[in-house]
Amino acid sequence: MAAACSGPRKPYKSGSNIKASYSGCNYGGQWRFVLQRHRWWGWTDMTSASMSPSSQTLSASCSGSGNHNYRSVFRYSNKITATSSSYRVTC
Repeated sequence: MAAACSGPRKPYKSGSNIKASYSGCNYGGQWRFVLQRHRWWGWTDMTSASMSPSSQTLSASCSGSGNHNYRSVFRYSNKITATSSSYRVTC
């Protein structure tokens, strides 16, 4: 029996980086895994990658002053299809 898709998972801080992951998601083609940061004008992409068939972790520098909100999303053909809960952290 194949493992169920787990993700996108809530981002977390690891050292000086923000990370997010998923596992067991057998997507391909135009699917992207994206780590986003919330700005005053809305969500912006920090990094993204084509989705691999098993698991993946994205990492981006936790920078800037003050508190920031992060989330991870699955995107298909420029449409967000799944969103993690957001994570607020001071970098």
